[in-house]
Amino acid sequence: MSLILKSPDLALLGENEITVDAIEFNGTSSFVSYPNNLFGGWGWSSTGMSNGDSKGITVSLWIKPAGFTSDTRNIVNHFKTSTSYGRENNYLRINYDASGNARFLFNQNQDSGGNVVSVNSQYGDITVNSWNHVLLAIKMTMVSGSPVFEAKMRINDSNSGPSSTMGELVTNSPDNDGTTFLGKFDEGTPSGFYDGCLAELWITDTYYDLDSESNRRRFISSNNKPVQLPASPLIYLNGSSSTWTNSGTYALGTQTLTSITNCADSPSD
Repeated sequence: MSLILKSPDLALLGENEITVDAIEFNGTSSFVSYPNNLFGGWGWSSTGMSNGDSKGITVSLWIKPAGFTSDTRNIVNHFKTSTSYGRENNYLRINYDASGNARFLFNQNQDSGGNVVSVNSQYGDITVNSWNHVLLAIKMTMVSGSPVFEAKMRINDSNSGPSSTMGELVTNSPDNDGTTFLGKFDEGTPSGFYDGCLAELWITDTYYDLDSESNRRRFISSNNKPVQLPASPLIYLNGSSSTWTNSGTYALGTQTLTSITNCADSPSD
């Protein structure tokens, strides 16, 4: 069962700002690939859960996306048309409206019946050509025999007022196989190449209550800078184009970087 952290369960000893590197995607051919499913380390089935039990995840990342209109660009994508339970459609994306306002999208879909865990920020929450910190926490709690979802999101430490579509997914153990891409969608024909920079992508199956400032300071300082992140996450993708690695506990397999360069700046600057 996932750990649920609320204030004052754990006290933050102090902000620990760090200097981080960032990688850049060129918007046309850059990507990073992994043979395993980045979303495979957690699931949303209520099997074995009793009333009052909870599970959840927390996602933290820094992005600096370029500007577009009426477009969608993929930060992370894992898509499979056929699995033992239907399909998988998992992603982190930037979506732009006709006026160029940008928003962040999280989606996890693990069956063919339409059930999905999906959370979006509002258009305009993401500032293009600038560093943005995205912090997302999703919790599922059993209430009267049914799963009830709650999602909270902060963009640059401000409440984004996320819109959510939540439905229990069919399996608690997503398929681990199937290529994960950073920077594009690719189901035979690549598309939606991310144009911009990425740093410090961190995911855990612990739910941090983002209403607690002490919890938020685990991910972003009061100066809106990167900090030393909590230990032992499932996923922790970080580094420069020459040092990029997964320091998390979940095995993604051997990575391949294609046309990835160092970002000219980082969220530490």
